[in-house]
This record gives sequence, structure tokens and C-alpha cells, in this order.
Amino acid sequence: MNIRNFLPALRTATLLGLLLLGACATMTKKEDASVVDKRAVERWDLLIAGKAEKSYDYLSPGYQKTQSRENYAAQMNNRPVHWKKVSFLNKDCSEDVCHVRLLVDFTVNMSIGMGREASSVDVVKEDWLNSDGHWYFLPPALGGATPK
Repeated sequence: MNIRNFLPALRTATLLGLLLLGACATMTKKEDASVVDKRAVERWDLLIAGKAEKSYDYLSPGYQKTQSRENYAAQMNNRPVHWKKVSFLNKDCSEDVCHVRLLVDFTVNMSIGMGREASSVDVVKEDWLNSDGHWYFLPPALGGATPK
């Protein structure tokens, strides 16, 4: 047998192998739902620190298309409520959706100019979606967080 007869088959096999390797390299690894509790608390820690512009990265890609980072940050950083602390309570997850419950400590200015604050704690429910292999918060305007 002549080696020249096998060269086209060898080239084809090599090309197919390279294409398969390339396809595997571009596949997105899906984050496990175990990261949702960590991401939910990280997002709230940023809000507590007054860094809403950074918490924007935790919002679902669809929501990000409806509101700019600057507008979101201005809305979140200029609220009369001041979040103080967050604790993860629990979650209920399916493959691509997690319903998360968090305990949020906060204060609210009761009277402008009088310096009175009221402190409280509330349970906040949030919806987290897996999009392109990563978990994102879906804000309440699109069906996300709701008290209790």
C-alpha cells in the first residue's frame, strides 16, 4: 500500500479531531446552584457598602439591557433605607431557577431633619436564574425579589 492513499484520510481525521477539541473548548461550564447563596450575599454586601454599580454585575443580562449601570446605581444608592447586614437563610432550586431567602437588617429615616431612624429586619425572597452557565439575580420589576 502506498502512504499517499492514506494522507487524505489522515488529514480529514486530524481536522475533525481539531474541530471537536475546539467545540469542547468553547462550551460554557454551568455553575452549580451551590454558588447562588454566595452570590446573593455578595450582591447584598455590595449594596450595603454603597457599591450598587458593582452589584449591577449580578443582575440578569435581560435586566441589564433595560437599565444602565449608572441609573441602577443611582436608584439603589439613593434610597431612604440603609441596609446594614444580610444573612443567607435558604434556597429552593431547580436546574435553572433558585428561589433564595435572605434576612436583611436595615434602618429607615422616619423624619427628615429630625434624625430619627427605625431599625428592623425583614426576610427578602429573590429569584436567581442560570443564564449561559452563570447565576444572576432577577430584580422584582421582572419577577425577582419580594418581601416575605
